[in-house]
Amino acid sequence: MYPHVYFYGAVQLISEKAKVIMNVTEEMFASDGILDLVKSNLKGVAMDGASVMLGIHTGLKARLKKFTLIH
Repeated sequence: MYPHVYFYGAVQLISEKAKVIMNVTEEMFASDGILDLVKSNLKGVAMDGASVMLGIHTGLKARLKKFTLIH
């Protein structure tokens, strides 16, 4: 059985900072009523390698790791 891969959506961001991207992402999940589902089932994310995405302390990857229930 292969994992399911979904494109969730696209939004216009007011900033390219990881904190803003994370907040917008959480708001999208919450407004669709799937925040807890994503927190408990998120297994991976594709990123472009930019430091705002992969920063080990405050990048989006680090924020997503804290966001999910499984570390």
